Amino acid sequence: MSVWTHVAGCIRYDDLRGAGIDLRDFYESLLRGTPPSGIPEGSEGPLQWEIIENPMMNAAASYVVAIWGDLRDFDDLSRIELWFRRCIEHPNAMVRQAVLEAQVEGGKALLIHHRRGENFTNDYAKLEYADPEGGDDASG
Repeated sequence: MSVWTHVAGCIRYDDLRGAGIDLRDFYESLLRGTPPSGIPEGSEGPLQWEIIENPMMNAAASYVVAIWGDLRDFDDLSRIELWFRRCIEHPNAMVRQAVLEAQVEGGKALLIHHRRGENFTNDYAKLEYADPEGGDDASG
C-alpha cells in the first residue's frame, strides 16, 4: 500500500528585482541539489512550484512562489522542512511571509509559518501534529 504526503505552501518575496536576484535560477539550484538538500520527490515525481511575478515593478511584493504536490511513497516531513527552509533563507532575498503545510495521509502533519519580524528579524514557527494512531495531540 502506498504512502502519500500532500503539500501546499506559499512564499512572498519582496524587493528581489532591486537586488538583481533571478528567482528562477535560485529555484533551479534548489532542484539540482541531491537528497536531502534537493527538492523532495516521491516515486511519481517531485513537489511542483510556480513563480508568480508582480507586474507592478515598483511594488514591494515582487514575487510569490506557490508550492504544491502529492508525493507517493514519501513520508519524510523533516526533509520537506529542510528544503522549505532553504527556500526562505536565501541570504539576499527578503521573505515577507511564508507558510507550508505537509501531511502524511492518515498520519502526522507539519505546519510551518515564517514572517519577517521587527528590525528585519526572522520569525519561524513550526507545529507538528502527531500520528492520530499514536494518541498525541500536537507539539510545536
